[in-house]
Amino acid sequence: MTVYCKKCGAALEEGANFCMKCGTKAVSSAEEQAPVVTPDSKREDRVRFWLTANASKLPESQLHTLRERLMNLSDAEFDRISYVNLTDPTLMLIISIFFGSLGIDRFALGDVGLGIGKLLTCGGLYIWWIVDLFNIMDATKEKNMQKLNSALYI
Repeated sequence: MTVYCKKCGAALEEGANFCMKCGTKAVSSAEEQAPVVTPDSKREDRVRFWLTANASKLPESQLHTLRERLMNLSDAEFDRISYVNLTDPTLMLIISIFFGSLGIDRFALGDVGLGIGKLLTCGGLYIWWIVDLFNIMDATKEKNMQKLNSALYI
């Protein structure tokens, strides 16, 4: 049976280790087999995918510990985490820019008391509104982390 080079398609001599035309290493049939997929690698891929999709919605300082916690979850617990609705910090910033003086950004985060305070004081005479423009993204990420923690410890 004739074996061909994977890179250039030239016919290889029997027992050749390299292609004489392009110099590519010849691959034996044992090396062509797909890598073995273990449950740990499937879990790691799943965690990596979830973190890639949600990293921008969580505090950067807690991503490493969150990754370790996710790796140790059972499948049922991981599925529960997958359905947690995380708020986008950029969306909250846009809401804060346009409606922050009315406290709507804080209502959307679940901080009803702060929302009422901002609503009654017109954003703290706009001073509170300006401060929140800088803090709302971090506050959103912290609230998202609290949602994850509460989903883990139900």
